[in-house]
Amino acid sequence: EVMDNVKRTRGIKMKYQDLPLDDRDTYKMLAKGLTGGVFQLESAGMTDVIRQMLGDIDTLPNERMGECFERLIAAVALYRPGPMDYIPDYIRGMMDKNSIHYDCKQEEDILASTYGVMVYQEQLMHIAQALAGYSLGEADLLRKACGKKKKDVMAKERNRFIHGNKDEFDSGKAKHLIPGCIGNGIAPEVAEEIWNKMEKFASYAFNRSHAACYAWIASITAYMACHWPAEFFCAMLNAFEDISDKVKNYLSLAVRRGIKVLPPDINKSMDKCTVEGDCIRLGLHALSNLNKLSRAIVRL
Repeated sequence: EVMDNVKRTRGIKMKYQDLPLDDRDTYKMLAKGLTGGVFQLESAGMTDVIRQMLGDIDTLPNERMGECFERLIAAVALYRPGPMDYIPDYIRGMMDKNSIHYDCKQEEDILASTYGVMVYQEQLMHIAQALAGYSLGEADLLRKACGKKKKDVMAKERNRFIHGNKDEFDSGKAKHLIPGCIGNGIAPEVAEEIWNKMEKFASYAFNRSHAACYAWIASITAYMACHWPAEFFCAMLNAFEDISDKVKNYLSLAVRRGIKVLPPDINKSMDKCTVEGDCIRLGLHALSNLNKLSRAIVRL
């Protein structure tokens, strides 16, 4: 609806796929905590995370603006039980590369892009392969086991990850020998620490493609909220017209953004809210007890 509003009011035709993912003004808006109506980002907790992740936006050079989208992907993936405990580590590593910590050198190639923090399911699978010697299929089974949180399965996988499966392999119960972290020269206490992080992280972890899709929708809604706020909040008011708390919230946010909200007018209003210049004209639907009548009036 936002794009329809912009086409109608500004004469500008847009396509989702043409909207930029590296727009500085959009990320500056988010860095100020102006996340109202933005997909996945408008909760108080997520807003605070985004403000921290984009805290360096004013000093970030133009050629690195694409990193902001990567941060949105990470935020979407991390902001859930378990992974969110590592958000401070991610932000600290992002701001100060010297603070990045790896439990062992084998993790560096896998976690360098996320500042030493497990963010995506794919990283868990890579760790299982690189540190413990899992095959790709076995790493995927481990990922599924972590997600389902089955205690008996997790106990078995923990032993395989740390100590390997030589007994199973020798007895013919396993076709592939997993040396385990210890078999690959990683100290037992380090292997234990890595497993504990994996187990905590994986319970609610996203795969990267899922998080990227969410972040893309967040980015394009944020872009429209930044550049066409009247059309954006008009669409939000119409989308939630029957939820009074939402309507009050989006009206308040619109006013905060400097958008004038015009009252319903029998000569100018439609059933729903519309955009007049840089203002929002409330629709007749907003009038108490006239919701049904308004549709009839508009049709006359």
